[in-house]
Amino acid sequence: MEHMIIRLKAVTPLFMGGADTRAAPELRPASFRGLLRFWWRALHPDLPPHELLARENALFGGAGKDQGQSSFALLVSKGRLVSRSFDELIRVDTGRGRKPKPGLSYLGYGLGKSEDEPSRIGFVPGTELELRLVFRDPGRKREVLESLWCLTHLGGAGSRSRRGFGSLVVTATEPPTELFPSPPGSHWELADRMSTHLRALNLAARTLPDHTALSARARVRVLPPRRDWLEAMSHVGARLNAYRTSRTDGQFEQDTRMMRDLVMSGRQPSRAPERVAFGLPHNYFFKQTGSSATVEPDRSYSRRASPLLIHFHLLGGGRVAPVLSLLPARFLPEGTDVRIEPGGKTVPAPTDFAPIERFIESFGDGIEVWPRRSSFASPSRPCRSSSRRRARPPTCAPAPTC
Repeated sequence: MEHMIIRLKAVTPLFMGGADTRAAPELRPASFRGLLRFWWRALHPDLPPHELLARENALFGGAGKDQGQSSFALLVSKGRLVSRSFDELIRVDTGRGRKPKPGLSYLGYGLGKSEDEPSRIGFVPGTELELRLVFRDPGRKREVLESLWCLTHLGGAGSRSRRGFGSLVVTATEPPTELFPSPPGSHWELADRMSTHLRALNLAARTLPDHTALSARARVRVLPPRRDWLEAMSHVGARLNAYRTSRTDGQFEQDTRMMRDLVMSGRQPSRAPERVAFGLPHNYFFKQTGSSATVEPDRSYSRRASPLLIHFHLLGGGRVAPVLSLLPARFLPEGTDVRIEPGGKTVPAPTDFAPIERFIESFGDGIEVWPRRSSFASPSRPCRSSSRRRARPPTCAPAPTC
């Protein structure tokens, strides 16, 4: 057996708990095991479903027939934990009292106080915890650590993790491992490390995977850092809100007109709104009339998680760099349409993620690290050689499902 300790720090508020989401937050081993499962799947876009499940259960264990225990044990130990409500966490002094930071309410939709529910309670940024891993099969250790690398560079933990809440970074490991060196000093260094690591994974999947996964069609871009997590989240949240509500360039105004025609005159749309690429359900509310419309999966599915993932990475000196990722996959299971209410009309699910790509590309100062990258030379630090300017094309293999 091999033992390992992973020290983690929360960069953004962490809303993690059990079945009762309004109770005090918890740090549960089962939750972290589930996160590692998710990212392990994301690293295997090319496996057919039966093989994916068999290999996943061999690593993480399963409760079914002929499924044994996990190849590793995981414990969570924590020090002093401080928690605050969502509404407290996003407020800052403005000189006229404490008000929500722009963009954070949008990213944290559903976490704040409502008519029916109190504000969610979460762990404050800076919360530290340890994962204690015991590998019964040391030969599987690398797979677990690769999953943890993805969690701490591309994703997050808990509620609204795809919108940047619950972003975690590794601060130290015992024993040390090359996967988690000291914190990067700049977003250039972070992008360089991430590009090198992703290329080494030899991810291929040129067709859309059936599940959320890294593949040759994924996009990852690192943005310049902001002073702290509040500034970083506010910057990205305000930009995403403006983009999706057409305040940026009006590109989704046709969506809005189409849905307004539906609720005002009953005119049925011939297609799904472009913005459903960001996930389902997708809701409209028209203040003038008090009427609403909803786009959701047909049949028994209630939602489709967003393929846009936002992570916030802590750099040396305390600055925070946003990382935007598009992990495209089949939008809905084969044969499933989207349903538009009122009216119940079904239309084909989208097959293209161009609206999300345009949003990522709107950050022209970002560094593309996958599948290609722009120059990694900082304006204050010229490139050492032309090989630093352009990434080698990724080597290709097949793809998985989520």
